[in-house]
Amino acid sequence: MSILNVDSKNFISSIEAAPDKLRAEIGLYYGQDPNTNQYEYRSIATSKIHKKHFEQIQVTDHSILPIKKTRIFIAGSDNEFETQQEWRDYCQRTIPVNAEFSDHAYILTDPQIMSNLVKEHHRPGYEDITKDYPTNQLLNYMLMSFPFKSKTEKLRRISDRKTVFDSDDFEVSTSDDLERSFSQFETRLENYSSSIGEIDQKQRYIFDLYRNDQAAMYFSTASFPFHYDLYMPNIDLALSHSPINVSFNSIMDDYHKRKNLFKTIKSSTMTTEGTFTKGQETFAARMVNLSEFLTTSAISNFSEGDDELFMLNEDEYNGATEADRFVNQLNTIRFFGRMRGLLKDHTRDYERTVVNPEPSKTVFIGYKIEKYLDRTSTTPLQTIYTSGDGLVDTQLKYGRKYFYKVFLLTAVAGTAYYYNNLFISNDGGEMESLAGSSPQTNPGGFSEISNREYKAYMDVTTYPSFQILEYEVFSDSIAFVDTPTLPPQVEFYGRKSEPTLGMIFRPNFFRVESVSSGGQNPEELMRPLAIPFRETDEGIIDLLQNFSRDTSLRGDYFSGIYEIYRMEKAPSNYLEFADNFLTTVDVSTDVVIQGREPKDQIAIPTKQIEGVTKHSNQIAHFTDTLIPHRRYYYLFRAITYHGTPSNVTITYEVELQRDSDEYKLIIKEYSYEPERTPDSTYNFKRLLNLIPNEERLIFTYPEDQDPSADNFKLSDDELFPKHGTRTIKLRITSKHTGKKIDLNLNFAIASDGSFINLPGEY
Repeated sequence: MSILNVDSKNFISSIEAAPDKLRAEIGLYYGQDPNTNQYEYRSIATSKIHKKHFEQIQVTDHSILPIKKTRIFIAGSDNEFETQQEWRDYCQRTIPVNAEFSDHAYILTDPQIMSNLVKEHHRPGYEDITKDYPTNQLLNYMLMSFPFKSKTEKLRRISDRKTVFDSDDFEVSTSDDLERSFSQFETRLENYSSSIGEIDQKQRYIFDLYRNDQAAMYFSTASFPFHYDLYMPNIDLALSHSPINVSFNSIMDDYHKRKNLFKTIKSSTMTTEGTFTKGQETFAARMVNLSEFLTTSAISNFSEGDDELFMLNEDEYNGATEADRFVNQLNTIRFFGRMRGLLKDHTRDYERTVVNPEPSKTVFIGYKIEKYLDRTSTTPLQTIYTSGDGLVDTQLKYGRKYFYKVFLLTAVAGTAYYYNNLFISNDGGEMESLAGSSPQTNPGGFSEISNREYKAYMDVTTYPSFQILEYEVFSDSIAFVDTPTLPPQVEFYGRKSEPTLGMIFRPNFFRVESVSSGGQNPEELMRPLAIPFRETDEGIIDLLQNFSRDTSLRGDYFSGIYEIYRMEKAPSNYLEFADNFLTTVDVSTDVVIQGREPKDQIAIPTKQIEGVTKHSNQIAHFTDTLIPHRRYYYLFRAITYHGTPSNVTITYEVELQRDSDEYKLIIKEYSYEPERTPDSTYNFKRLLNLIPNEERLIFTYPEDQDPSADNFKLSDDELFPKHGTRTIKLRITSKHTGKKIDLNLNFAIASDGSFINLPGEY
């Protein structure tokens, strides 16, 4: 929904709070109507000004930035002022000459940004490497798929990890090239053709400014094992096709100034902080003055910084010849001329800003994306500027937290204005300036107020306040981790001649009773991994619950690893198994590699054999030796390739029995006793009231010692000796039968701190 965003300083409830008091008297401010509670432009004027009149002034169009002038005539209410001095004081308070005011109210639809972490396929070797190398040194889909990377040597070297052994025209441009980039990742970094620090440093700021429809990408996102996608749409269709938006982007592309603009946004000193009100909320925005950008050397001078990479349109990669520099200077002049015309056409005059306000025109510039590792309290790991509609990020370390902040960049063609040439009526009914001079003749339009006693007129000059607003519109946090698989299926077997328990473990991709608490709770098997079974589980559960998008239980990253837990005494809870880990089992097989991933080995070999790798068949075996006629308790769980555990299975009770000539196994599910809540309510027929002997409650201390807490004692040593048991015996005699019952109450006397910090008061 489109919402009007207003400078917070212009969102007011009373004339006292208005930055421009004259606007409050003769125009409209934005606020909340106290009667209707509607969010709208409304008048907060007093009755001090009776009449107002406006006339446009023709200007000589020679200023660097286009200006517009209006002459304002006002007349005061006769019943509000008694003298001309009172009227003059009011005008001076209400109309601060040469003070600048601004208005950037604009309507904009908030972008609907979507994100997703995609796991295309499991690539164990590269995923292990990501744990050990800096994030910015990992393969970058954006750079590697850039269709014009051959035009810029530095970008191509960084994106493709060019080594000292590669030819000058080396380029990763085919699927086979990309495959080698993954398999040779470490060796390429070791033999990189420049300083290895360049890869990290140059990717601190990436500017994705080329049009994606100009050329086909080298690679699809599916070529990479995992990637994080951000979809950031053009803020709305009406804006993208508005005349000012179309003209602005055409000018930027025609004269190749988009890179200058984004570099200014990144490092500009022409920055202020603004606050805007939107509905019932406010937000802060960084404001870069585009008007100043047009009048400084930033418009013509451009050089790529040591921490920057620019991805530009193909025709922008030209040599630095004298002719090119001349063309660039000529383009700068033409660019400024067209941009000045755009500002002139779309800058509001005073009446459209103040009297009958219209929203400022807006231009979609792009997005800024900040990427953080582990926490947002540090500086961003990487910042990406884009004029496109999305980001594909393949630079993710396994098992680490990443935070993303997306900032919208939009240009607002706001208006700034100031008052001058103020003339106010005096005691003689003549018009007089603040300096005391009188005009030779009053301007046209004066006749509208000439018959009023209290009158004034002034000029107001408006000019563009073209600001690029940068403010946060989306934040996200993700982690690339394995999703848990289901608990394993376990089969037991024994041998008649051996005191052993054999186990066969298989992955579980569907619900079976042997791991779901006897089938009593059909949801038990599919419960999310939420309770740490071992201390090492806490970290992965935190990532899964708070940073992972994939909440399903599946076996994509499962490779046949199982954990076995065993106890020799009956557990009261399955968590007791955590300290009784027995072993991990993992049966793998050798697989011949023809230069492809294990998932591709089903195909007929067409490539040269490159070696042998371990590949799990996901079925494991284990044999445990038992002592006959003793009960054992077992628990199992599955572990993914990177160590994400499944939930545990049910608990099994196993007993090995032996007769004269063979062993046999008794296996059954072990059921835990339900937790009991003790009942603390009891019914009594009679109550026994025990009253202590007051003589035994007297605290004393020796007269020859200080009355400190340590010297106090209860009664005397004969009743309560310092050594031995302190006991009170109660003898109860039945009135009906005469039988006696002795109750012996043992107790200890200890200082409880009652006398501490009470000096002199014992």
